[in-house]
Amino acid sequence: MYKISSASLSTMTQADFQGFCSQYDGLLTTYGDTSLGIEQTFIDQFRSLLESYSDCCKDTTASVLTAQLQTADELRTRLYRGVRAQLANCRNASKTEVTSLYPRILRCVLNVYGADITSESVNKKTGYISGFVRDVRKLGTGNLQTLGITADLEALSQANQAYLEQSVQRSVEEGQTPKAVAKKLREQLVDCIDVMDSSLFYWANLVQPATDQQTIYQELSRQFINALNDVISRIRRTARADSSAETTGTGTTAENSGTTSGTTSETASGSAESGSTESGSTESGNNGTTESGSSSGSTESSGTTGSETTQGSDSTEQSGSSDNPGTTENTNTGGTDDDGDDDDDDVFA
Repeated sequence: MYKISSASLSTMTQADFQGFCSQYDGLLTTYGDTSLGIEQTFIDQFRSLLESYSDCCKDTTASVLTAQLQTADELRTRLYRGVRAQLANCRNASKTEVTSLYPRILRCVLNVYGADITSESVNKKTGYISGFVRDVRKLGTGNLQTLGITADLEALSQANQAYLEQSVQRSVEEGQTPKAVAKKLREQLVDCIDVMDSSLFYWANLVQPATDQQTIYQELSRQFINALNDVISRIRRTARADSSAETTGTGTTAENSGTTSGTTSETASGSAESGSTESGSTESGNNGTTESGSSSGSTESSGTTGSETTQGSDSTEQSGSSDNPGTTENTNTGGTDDDGDDDDDDVFA
């Protein structure tokens, strides 16, 4: 049986939804419109609605800024991980001037800021990264040069500031958007697509075509469905669903895919300088001497006893989750937007 995959149109961002409709329109043209067995009335209605919807969305740059924000957030997260990993690995450096800085780094930075921050909401992440940059800079310009992180730390600071500025700009643009009109047009487009999908499904699965024309409908509808499923598959891998922005209320949040699992733990023992132990608790950006970040899972470990003892391989960050007692696995699915309101039907998320 030929079946059209679910595209989750109601949870797509405005940019993804508009892109999907444009590709759907392109497939209609490729396979001959009415040659698919779809009535011309519905095809004309779909294209008219799509044109009106596109014009309405041109009144705002919110959709463009949404994509830019996602890219900016991914960049600052990647830079944060990189800088923190360099700081954590300096304990195994060959230079004494580098390893001598580790006790202070452990106490003032690693024990305070988690190995991963993807579970934090984007607003909390902005402040979290700002604090991280500020505290690392307290090590001093000379020490930063010795550690070789001056350029990376500056890049992290700039990426975080860029995200903040774009976030403010997006909020302003969203406030000026004729949301009610765009929302109504989007609902009508979804209804129109459902009707056309039903027609395609009927012809593609017709058991015994009675005429040559029905045979053409059947063959082209099957080709169309295969091509459309490929489009949907690509979009589902990249789409930013409104409902997966973040979930709050349990002490952790989830971003992007809507599900974050795995734990990262780091155990420190025998450290004369810090006298602290990192293990067991789940960290959501709180200050303290324990950390276990909910994310795709990375473990910093050395396998030796010293200022920091962990399970794992020497000075690496491994994918997976540590087996240290007391760690937890957090699986949270989407819920509310950054501003706290349910935005599943917000076309400009």
